[in-house]
Amino acid sequence: RDHAFDAGVALATATRAELHLLHAVAADLPYSFRAGERLRRLLELRQRARAAGPTVHVEERHGDPAGVIARYANAQAVDLVVLAAEPRRGWAGWLRPSLAERLLKHVQRPTLLVPVSPGPLPDFATALVAVDDVASLPPLVTTAARLIGAERLSVVHVVDSLEPDDAVQHPARWLVPEFRELVRREAHR
Repeated sequence: RDHAFDAGVALATATRAELHLLHAVAADLPYSFRAGERLRRLLELRQRARAAGPTVHVEERHGDPAGVIARYANAQAVDLVVLAAEPRRGWAGWLRPSLAERLLKHVQRPTLLVPVSPGPLPDFATALVAVDDVASLPPLVTTAARLIGAERLSVVHVVDSLEPDDAVQHPARWLVPEFRELVRREAHR
């Protein structure tokens, strides 16, 4: 349940960063909904985080959680948003986007989705940085290396799908292999 929180505390401690704990009360609930329980939980999390070392800021907001998180992260210019990647449950979970999916459409800050699974957090020995824009590569690699201190960093440049040679049924099909090779060379560069 606290996997994302633990990851955030560990990263903030390792990088000597400030930690912002943000709780969003859904807009369709009154702000006072379960207020006593919520405040006790936030106090517990703040104490656990402070015990680990980082400076902790606790905030509560009312509204759509994805929008609240995105606005806060963008306004505070946080270095990293850490969020639990909740598993989908039932048909309704597949029909509407998750909090993580909605957040990723609006947040302009790097975001780490932590799977909700039991067990301790791993020591990071290997990391993957996936980019679709090579201009963003240097800051992403630098940030990933600084945040996790991985011994090995793999970089994947993602390009739009290239169809197999025989997928194009056109008389000018002979042009496709050259175009594909050009795209591959450019992506590799």
